[in-house]
Amino acid sequence: DHEHMEHYGTFANLVAAFERFLDKIPFYGAAILCADDPTLTSIRKGLSRRTVTYGFSESDYKLHDYTSGAWGCQFQVRHGVEDIPVKLSTVGKHNALNAVASLALADQLAIPRGISLRALSEYSGVQRRFQFRGERNGLKFFDDYAHHPTEIAATLASARERFPQAKIKVLFQPHRFSRVSGLWREFSECFGPCEEVAVAGIYSAGEAPMDGIDSVRLAEEITRKLRTNGWSLEVAKMLFLL
Repeated sequence: DHEHMEHYGTFANLVAAFERFLDKIPFYGAAILCADDPTLTSIRKGLSRRTVTYGFSESDYKLHDYTSGAWGCQFQVRHGVEDIPVKLSTVGKHNALNAVASLALADQLAIPRGISLRALSEYSGVQRRFQFRGERNGLKFFDDYAHHPTEIAATLASARERFPQAKIKVLFQPHRFSRVSGLWREFSECFGPCEEVAVAGIYSAGEAPMDGIDSVRLAEEITRKLRTNGWSLEVAKMLFLL
């Protein structure tokens, strides 16, 4: 994704950094790559190191029969001639992909399969990744650090999986003026599963403000894009101080 552009400058520079990193893998090691990602698929062709792939598409560790609910998710992983059942207490296809990447890594390290599968089933998530914070008057509150449109979309898709009938209301604080500017269109289109979005003031993270990049304009753009796409959305404009 186009992330940390304030450091890399261009997407090509970011890709080159990944290529340099992967080329530093020892000759006896392996690069574990998501086969669903077109950029990684392209990088893979030029790597001199052994690769192991995973994903919902054809790969060494292929996910299939994914289901989820309030309890978590479960799926099968086809590896060679075997199908490996995996059950997680977290939801979301991005979490399933991360779990299979961990499983592939554990296999590379010769960790017994029973140990790795048990560890995955007991994994309860990390702080500020769809972290349950409490409930009042029937409203459940979750906290998530997602500040990139791809992360936001994945988090909201997980919320919809876990609570298919619930209304999803989001309080969003954009992070960095440069990120909002560079991903303006993506930010305006990533709130599809929501009924309401409140947009707070942009957290600068030390950056200077940019002309035309503010929360009011972003809220208006979210409203315009989602109405264009036929979604029902009420956008509240708000500002709070941290």
